[in-house]
Amino acid sequence: MNIMNPARIIRGLAQMKGDMRRIVCILMLAAVLGNAVVIPAMGQARAPLTDEQKAQRWATENELASLAVIERKLMIPMRDGVRIAADVYHPKDTSKKYPAI
Repeated sequence: MNIMNPARIIRGLAQMKGDMRRIVCILMLAAVLGNAVVIPAMGQARAPLTDEQKAQRWATENELASLAVIERKLMIPMRDGVRIAADVYHPKDTSKKYPAI
């Protein structure tokens, strides 16, 4: 049996009296709101690029731009209606066919 079963939590809250119920509700709300703020911020922690990394990235981008036509942030609709952004690279050389990735 799952301890975090929502029905079981609600039954447990209904059995509590006055102040105890209020304290538990406040603590649960604080936990949910705390996770809503902390979890997205954890994914954003990234060290800044060094000058060498920036130069390498620019060199790669310039090489790709010389070989392909780049469409940036092209919005692609998914089956569920959500649209995601993607970068699409088309080869400039149209004399032969290339596989799609």
